[in-house]
Amino acid sequence: METFIVLIPLEENRSAREQCELIQNTHFKIEPKKDGYQKLTAHKVLLEIDKVLDTSLEVIEVYDLNSFMDDFNDEEINADDYFMSYVSAELLTDD
Repeated sequence: METFIVLIPLEENRSAREQCELIQNTHFKIEPKKDGYQKLTAHKVLLEIDKVLDTSLEVIEVYDLNSFMDDFNDEEINADDYFMSYVSAELLTDD
């Protein structure tokens, strides 16, 4: 299981806070690709979030925890521009 940070921009999105609260602490179980490649990515999590939220995927940013910490500490993310949430995800296995 991995934790992902979800950023939804405030600009032109009056429901960003509600969207973040809706998905907060959601756990997604993601099917691995049929070709056997099994890696959990922020993009796969974004696709799952899209199933829950009714918003454009282009405005939502999803980071794995390490990438978020790096970008935030390097001041590449302006926290004033977003509402933030978190979700967790895991790849389903045959076990």
